[in-house]
Amino acid sequence: MSVNPSLKFARMCGGLGKHCREVKRSWEQQHHHQNTMAIKNYGLIVPPITNREEGAEHILGAEKPIINPLGIWDWSAGEKQRRENIETYACTVFNTLRAICTLIKFKTGIEVNYSERYLANVAKFKGILNPNSGADPHKIAELIRNIAGCLREDKLPWSDDIKTAEDYYDVQNLAELMKEGQVWYNEWELEHRWVFNGGTPQEKQDKLKLALKEGTVCVSVVAWKQRGGLYYKDAGETDGHWTGLERYDKESPIIEDSYPESEGDFEKTLEPLYDFGIAKVYYLNPAQPKLSILQKIINILKELVGI
Repeated sequence: MSVNPSLKFARMCGGLGKHCREVKRSWEQQHHHQNTMAIKNYGLIVPPITNREEGAEHILGAEKPIINPLGIWDWSAGEKQRRENIETYACTVFNTLRAICTLIKFKTGIEVNYSERYLANVAKFKGILNPNSGADPHKIAELIRNIAGCLREDKLPWSDDIKTAEDYYDVQNLAELMKEGQVWYNEWELEHRWVFNGGTPQEKQDKLKLALKEGTVCVSVVAWKQRGGLYYKDAGETDGHWTGLERYDKESPIIEDSYPESEGDFEKTLEPLYDFGIAKVYYLNPAQPKLSILQKIINILKELVGI
């Protein structure tokens, strides 16, 4: 039989007077904060990673160049994923875009900001994102890579007139915006891989530390449970949030999150050997010049005649 923590503390104090009551009140407040943080799903759908469509053929390898030897990323400026208590269930959209923006800042020194509302609406239109449950991060990355591109925040911002999730997902000129978003392909080419497909927490940590040297990394977590100042996950729990992995502090993962309010700071320190369910590493390369159909035909003819 469990004992109420407050009753247990009172028995420990044994009626030692005012000072003990003040200590008890402080302890109760800390205990309450630590154990009543609600576990939530912010829009992550975890795929099984069993076939090509789910990215099973694209797992972290050793052939990618090391671009950040320290494995420490200065993530793009923190923003709140949820505003005015409107939950869009778009954490996979929000933090995948932040991973891309962080890469661009790393490579160019330029701070960019892309519209998560644009990408979330394209994902909803394509049947990839359900506004009531979220999306698979692999499908979101593929959507950016092949269909939607990225659109500047000022083209479709989270404006003050958005009062509900229905307002957020109400975009009338999406086809026109997609044409603008696809211009992004003239600048960048996105690649992405799963960091692991199963394994022990130690094996996952080793692969994550390697991935952090190659590109930006997003991970799935249980959001959020805290003890001893660190966020943790019990064995067998299902992750419900997609967020950014900034670095490792020795054995503790440091998260750069998109929920700073009741869920703590943007930066969150996790317990050592945190057992992430899934993780992705993102790579960006400058776009290669696109050849016209005529130029492609000419090149083929040149090869045939040996020119």
